[in-house]
Amino acid sequence: MKLFKKFWKIIEKKYQIFLISLIFLMILGAMLETLGVTLIIPIIGTVLAEEVFLPKFFLNAFPFLELATQKEIIIYVISSFIVFYIFKSFYLVFLVYIQAKFIYSIQRNISTRLYKTYLNQPYSFHLHKNSATIISNVMNESMQFAMSFTAPLVYFLTDILLIIGISSLLILIEPFGAIIILIIFSLGSLLMYVYSKERSSKWGEKRQEHEAKRIQAAQQGINGIKDIKLYGFESVFFKYFYTSTDISLTSGRLQTTLQGMPKIFFEFLTVIALSALILSLYFSDTASSDLIATIGVFAMSAFKLLPSIARLVTNIQAFRFGQPVIHIIEKELDLKAIPSKEVSVKKLNYKKNIVLDNINFLYTGSQNNTLKKINLTIKSDQTIGIIGSSGAGKSTLIDIILGLLKPTSGKILVDNELINDQNIRSWQKNIGYVSQSIYLLDDSFRKNIAFGLSEKEIDENKIQNSIKLAQLEELINSLPDGLDTFVGESGVRLSGGQRQRIGIARALYNNPSVLVLDEATSALDVRTELEVMKSIRSMYGQKTILIIAHRLSTVKFCDYIYNIDDGEIVGEGTPDEML
Repeated sequence: MKLFKKFWKIIEKKYQIFLISLIFLMILGAMLETLGVTLIIPIIGTVLAEEVFLPKFFLNAFPFLELATQKEIIIYVISSFIVFYIFKSFYLVFLVYIQAKFIYSIQRNISTRLYKTYLNQPYSFHLHKNSATIISNVMNESMQFAMSFTAPLVYFLTDILLIIGISSLLILIEPFGAIIILIIFSLGSLLMYVYSKERSSKWGEKRQEHEAKRIQAAQQGINGIKDIKLYGFESVFFKYFYTSTDISLTSGRLQTTLQGMPKIFFEFLTVIALSALILSLYFSDTASSDLIATIGVFAMSAFKLLPSIARLVTNIQAFRFGQPVIHIIEKELDLKAIPSKEVSVKKLNYKKNIVLDNINFLYTGSQNNTLKKINLTIKSDQTIGIIGSSGAGKSTLIDIILGLLKPTSGKILVDNELINDQNIRSWQKNIGYVSQSIYLLDDSFRKNIAFGLSEKEIDENKIQNSIKLAQLEELINSLPDGLDTFVGESGVRLSGGQRQRIGIARALYNNPSVLVLDEATSALDVRTELEVMKSIRSMYGQKTILIIAHRLSTVKFCDYIYNIDDGEIVGEGTPDEML
């Protein structure tokens, strides 16, 4: 019951209403199925009995049959039976469609809600959360939520309603035989449940754990292909992927086998139960026509009930298998997401300076502050260099200026206005950012420069201006398709310098007031770095430029330089003073 409460809590209100409506449709479907079995009685009675036997409700519906011959009655009865089954078949097809719509709507809803939740988490969340786990939850666990819990729940309700309807009919026709059969099937169901309970839960947990590891192994193998090829580690990474895949799919295989067992088991029970019923009726001196009618109804009921009872047990197994999914989806959707800031907000007015006042920062789980009492002032249109060894806190400082991380204490002021949650997006509209490793879409130069915009939203004038400033004109003009040339996955067809220039062009597309270069040239050779920095220097005095670097040569043309060591500013001054 706890699982169903969690399921109800997870799905949104519109899907709760959808499910309630679906239950009413399934009740009608169960009634039609039960009526379909009931109609066997007048057909068998009409064909075999010396006198015509028709239920009262049938004669009330068709009063003219009271004067009809037996042949005419048989024709009418069988015709009505066929018409009813045509209607029932169309209705059940419609019901299956609605059930499928509900199941796949739930999958879409959970997947998109998870994705949106992750996108709206603070940047610090993504520094600690494994990307393979995120991808697995968005893609695989949302599917498992739909297929290993939602679908079994829908079919469980369908089957339980059908079983209740037909069982009630059998009890009315032959109480003793029906109760004995129901007891046999109930004991069989209990036996299957006890056998599968712990196994399904254990296999479900294993599948979930190793599915995330499987995605992680695939990511690492593809992303690290250059090093893997160089050092000959193909077999090592293949083994890692194979092991996770084998454990995950073995759990699925065992669960599938377990889910196939109820059908075989209940087929055996059905044969035993029907044999016992036939012998019981035969030795009870029941009239031949009544015997045949009763056996016919029970046989038809068995034909309907067997798949339903087998599937009922299978779905209970699926609930246990899908139990870990419910827990993980509930946990992830409970993450407190930062509301998405509107992209269309206006830029914060920035004319004078950026002030960092006594900034301290502590990463979650860390014992020592990464940044300690940082105080600095950046004047408008200045070019500032920030140097220091790896791990000194340079990139953390930049992430705070970018608004990606919140300082543990201290404040940031832009033209004396405090930067906070209410205006952070307006501040970020002033910033263009270039990192050491540029993320490139597997798309055209145009879409990579106008990052995140659709074709209709792209401003061609901004594109041309940004490629001119980034000195990409010569490269793009040399390409047959120009700006529409695809760069390849992660820019695999481009050199390091060309990728960085695309990053610079992207950063400049919206004409930012502040340009941040976070070790943007540290992975380049000296010659390529000089060419890229030449593009940057053409903007000196026109924008506020922050350059984070290892190489002193990178910051020698800056107006002012800060040296950071162990999270503290240990030196500052002009290039002549610092270099």
